[in-house]
Amino acid sequence: MLVLAGLACPRDLFAVTSGAYAGYSIHIWQTEDGLPQNAVTAITQTHDGYLWFGTMAGLARFDGERFVTFDSSSTPRLPDNRVSALFEDRDGTLWIGHDTGLITRFRDGDFELLPGAPGARAKVAAIGSDEHGTVWMLRTSGVIEPVEAGGAKRVPAFADREKLVRFARDLEGRIFFSVDGDASRLRDGKVSAIDLGPAQHTGYVRGLCAASSGGWWIVRDDRIRKWTDGVWSDDRGDWHAGEINASMELHDGTLAFASMNDGVHLVRPDGGVVVFNHESALIQNWARVLYEDREGNLWIGAGSGGVAMVRPAEFSVLNAPDGWQGHTVLAVV
Repeated sequence: MLVLAGLACPRDLFAVTSGAYAGYSIHIWQTEDGLPQNAVTAITQTHDGYLWFGTMAGLARFDGERFVTFDSSSTPRLPDNRVSALFEDRDGTLWIGHDTGLITRFRDGDFELLPGAPGARAKVAAIGSDEHGTVWMLRTSGVIEPVEAGGAKRVPAFADREKLVRFARDLEGRIFFSVDGDASRLRDGKVSAIDLGPAQHTGYVRGLCAASSGGWWIVRDDRIRKWTDGVWSDDRGDWHAGEINASMELHDGTLAFASMNDGVHLVRPDGGVVVFNHESALIQNWARVLYEDREGNLWIGAGSGGVAMVRPAEFSVLNAPDGWQGHTVLAVV
């Protein structure tokens, strides 16, 4: 099995924040380092240890030192370069969703494009398997359907206009998703709406991810709270940082949120918050996607700024507000 240790880091940056959680190292890779494009739209790690990055210019496999690109010019059976979703199922098949609505699978070293007409269906926003092992895809039209059923079991049948959708899956394969702010769950191939109780404001679900202890973390009414068996429980405080593109709970209980315009927010169990943005080592404030690998590293698709890896550091690099006025620091006392 491949182990991503001793990662080659072409650009090492450090984010320094106030509080007990200051000190995270951030490493960034871009096209000059081997990425096919700087717009990373999907990330996953397969059973053999490789990290896979979907971009709008092809698929990249990363071994910790170098990237291998798969695109329409190098891989004829991968004719659609615009990758929008990635997921590996329990059998080791890598499912690849595309911006054109197509699905490709990678199994036993071979790519196979599933039948379908490019542009005939909405973009694939997310892919995941349910508790029975069936692999489902959620489209930006609000439709969720099994990847191999040819649309025969599509549920529910929303209108064709593009919608704002979110997708969450826990380790047991329970799937929650939201369409234009309304939450639903998928169980035994059927979709049912989730009643989250009366709203304090709009009731719009802005963020959704699985909680490791059971239940779901939901951002609603400008609050970050856990929803378990019909009851609101843990409260992580307010959310006023704008549109959320992705969210997840990390191995230590920290909640990570990738926002459209406000960078990445890490909300600790004790309420402490760390923010990564263009002022603290990220290339941009726009973050598309989040993924935590098996070593506990957090990967961020940073808008059109490449892919960043974040992990706690035992030391922090200090930088003066004026950038040392352009001078090199030669000594410390």
